[in-house]
Amino acid sequence: MDALLKLLADGQFHSGDALGKSLGVSRAAVWKQLKKLQEWGLELQSVKGKGYRLGAGVSLLSQAKLEQLPQILSGEYQLRLLATSTSTNDDVQQFLKQSPGKKLICMAEYQASGRGRQGKQWVSPFASNLYMTLSWPVSKGVHTLEGLSLVVGLALAKGLSQLGINDLKVKWPNDLYWRRQKLAGILIEIVGDLYGSCTVIIGVGLNVMMPSDWRSKVSQQFVDLASIKQDRVDRNEVALNVLKNIFSFLDRFTETGFSAFKEDWAEYDACLNQPVKVIAGESELFGVARGVEDSGALIVEMEDGQRQTFSGGEVSLRPL
Repeated sequence: MDALLKLLADGQFHSGDALGKSLGVSRAAVWKQLKKLQEWGLELQSVKGKGYRLGAGVSLLSQAKLEQLPQILSGEYQLRLLATSTSTNDDVQQFLKQSPGKKLICMAEYQASGRGRQGKQWVSPFASNLYMTLSWPVSKGVHTLEGLSLVVGLALAKGLSQLGINDLKVKWPNDLYWRRQKLAGILIEIVGDLYGSCTVIIGVGLNVMMPSDWRSKVSQQFVDLASIKQDRVDRNEVALNVLKNIFSFLDRFTETGFSAFKEDWAEYDACLNQPVKVIAGESELFGVARGVEDSGALIVEMEDGQRQTFSGGEVSLRPL
């Protein structure tokens, strides 16, 4: 499939025969692969006498463009672009089994089983959105990572605001919203020694250009960048800007922890001073969100006037 995509990436028409010869397979085998790409959400144009090409405006992630990032160019991070993945978080976990402690950025055009927090499905049509995961080794255990998902959310918001996307908010602890519609989600997992050297796996799903026939598959209100800008969006440009800010924010987080981001958080806090429901296991608690502590823990003023704090894990927050 990767070889077929590379041939189609030039945006020109290719006949089934020509594709088959280039790939060393039959025309029928090419047709099966093209059908599979369409099932995954890729727009293909087919013209009798000319062949097949990517639909207008479809652009694939580019190794050459993404390697412009200094962290990749220098070799600090490896970059792996995949046509398909079960889940980019899973691919990074497999990579770390062979290369523990290494830094990797994994991006895929399509995820068969993309997931968010608590195992919820992340709808991942082909060549439409961003599905990416990076591995980030740390040496002092998970207790130093409190507030990390908030920091990654702020990095996404900053990166997109530099592309002219305004009215962004981050909902504690891991979602990016635009005008109360979900734009992106963050999934953080950890492998290794939880009390010492371990590697953080930071997964990001960002809606860029959700195909119309895939929208009904998403179970909650959402938005994509193309709808916000009312124009097509270059996914490579988005990825470059988002990753640049994630790297910068991770460096700052390493030096200061979350406390240095509290002012930024107050600017982007989606639920500040709003009625909320906190879901913790079987319990549902109601109150008003009052920001976060220096650690990034959520502060909620409960109905009896007492303030309680909540840390990430399996706690969820719903604005009312």
